[in-house]
Amino acid sequence: MTSQYKASRFMALPERPTPAYRLSGMCLPAPLSVGELETFSAISRQISPLRKRQTLFAQGEALKSLYIVRCGSLKQVYRDITDEAHITQFYLPGEVVGLDAISTGFHPGTTQALETTSVCEILPEALEEFSRKEAAEKGGNGCFLRVMSRALHQERMMVRLLLNRTSDVRLASFLLALSTRFRQQGYSPFCFRLSMSRSDIGNYLGLAVETVSRLLGRFQDLGLLTAKGREIRVDDLDGLMALADGRARQSIWHAGIVPPSSCRLAGMPAH
Repeated sequence: MTSQYKASRFMALPERPTPAYRLSGMCLPAPLSVGELETFSAISRQISPLRKRQTLFAQGEALKSLYIVRCGSLKQVYRDITDEAHITQFYLPGEVVGLDAISTGFHPGTTQALETTSVCEILPEALEEFSRKEAAEKGGNGCFLRVMSRALHQERMMVRLLLNRTSDVRLASFLLALSTRFRQQGYSPFCFRLSMSRSDIGNYLGLAVETVSRLLGRFQDLGLLTAKGREIRVDDLDGLMALADGRARQSIWHAGIVPPSSCRLAGMPAH
C-alpha cells in the first residue's frame, strides 16, 4: 500500500449530516460511546480470546452473560428448520453481544469469531445490580436502556434496508457502515480489511455471492473503490455515499454500465 494511503489511516472523515451518512447506521449495530464503554467495562471481566471460528455461544443456549467486543469481530448464524444457515448479525469492536436473547432467555443464533477476537463478559448479577442502581439514579432512562433501544432501532432499519433497497444500494450501505465504524475506532475510513468473506456478506444482505463479487467489480469500474481480496480502499467516498443514499443512484451509474436491478435472495431461483 502506498505511503499516501498509509498516511490516510489517521485522516479525519468530514462530518456530513446527509441522508447517506445517516444510512451507514442501518447495516451494523451501533457501537457503545466512550462513556457507555467505560460504564460497562466497570461491571465486566476479560475472558480468554476466541480463535477464528471458535463459538462464543450456540443457538438455543441459555443466556448466561452479555459480552462486549474489545477487538476482532464475530458473526451470528441462525439455522432454520431446514438447517439452512442465515447470517443475522456482525459484531465489531464496541458492540454488545447477546441483547437479542434477553426476552426469551435463549440465544437465537450461534455466534462465532471471524478472526482472533477479544471480548469482555458482563455477568447477569452485575448487570442486574447495575440496572437497579441506574434506574434509581436516572429514573429508568439510563445507559443500558439506551443500548437496548438502539439495538432494536438498528434491527428495524436493517429489515427496511433489505426489503426496500436494490442490491447495489445494500452493498454500498454496508461498506459505508464499515468505513464509518473504522473512523469511530480511530482508524482510516478509506483503507480497511474485511473480516467477513464475500459469501458471508452476501448471506447477510440477502444476495448471492456472485452478485457481491460482480458489484464490487462494478464499483471499481466507477472509481468508487479498489478491492484486492479482502482489502478495501475507498477512492470516492462522496460517490459511495451518494450510491448508498439510493436517491442519487441513477446519477452514479455512468453510461455503458447497466445498474443492477433488485437481486434475488441468495438461494432463491431466478424468474
